[in-house]
Amino acid sequence: AYTAPISVTTAINVVNLEIIPGAVLSPSIPATVTLQATIGNAGNQVTPTAATVRFFDPDGVQIGADQVVAVAGCGDTAVASVTWGNVQAADGGRQVSVEVSTIGSPTLGRQATVVIASQQQFFPRIGRGLP
Repeated sequence: AYTAPISVTTAINVVNLEIIPGAVLSPSIPATVTLQATIGNAGNQVTPTAATVRFFDPDGVQIGADQVVAVAGCGDTAVASVTWGNVQAADGGRQVSVEVSTIGSPTLGRQATVVIASQQQFFPRIGRGLP
């Protein structure tokens, strides 16, 4: 029989980084986008753990203020978001990043690209049962 205690763990990470809208189709008009990060905890601690979330532009400058979310273990998630204004077009998009940190744990991050197209793009519709 198993009688040893199970150690309490916390495993905070960036589950997802979304950019809303995903693409902006104006090379001459600055855009405003929302960066949204989903923060998760894969540990087993029942008590929520506070995590600080920071968003950064391509030059490493923080966008908005620090945000604190709390996530318990066993797959709990929380969302942090920030509005990024005056985003200019750039060839190949603009790289953004998010970092999450907790007391006593290393900082983790994730990157994504904001696409601001210099011309309108058309993609074929692919799927079953097309009319």
